[in-house]
Amino acid sequence: IALVDGDRQRVTWATAGHPGAFVVGPVAYDLAKFPLGSTSGPRPKTIALGGGGSSLGASLVTATRGETALPHDSLLVIASTAVRGDDEARFETSLRDQAPAGPRLAQLLVEAAVKRGDSAEDLLAVVVRQRPDRRSEPVLMATPEPA
Repeated sequence: IALVDGDRQRVTWATAGHPGAFVVGPVAYDLAKFPLGSTSGPRPKTIALGGGGSSLGASLVTATRGETALPHDSLLVIASTAVRGDDEARFETSLRDQAPAGPRLAQLLVEAAVKRGDSAEDLLAVVVRQRPDRRSEPVLMATPEPA
């Protein structure tokens, strides 16, 4: 579970039964000038949320929990075990190397898993980034009670 607070630039998270997510950044990209991302400059750092590991039957009662900074220039990356593969160090290197692709990162991670020939099941990657230039507004509006 990951709850993003864009105003505070924080993510509150919990993980149980699956490896946790990563915060990857800083990732400098300007979508207007570089729609495929930037591949120059130093690679971003990765921060593991949860410490990984998986155990059958784990529940949120025994979950690892925390709160971590999620600056505007960072990404929250959640990937299934099949996308991550068996080599955690290789996956983190892949995150750092491919993060400048910005909005295409999820696609690149899944394609890399397919190329490795790992399990064809449950290939899922979710990448969340904040858009300070496009603030979200509440979706539900309270309707006034009739007088």
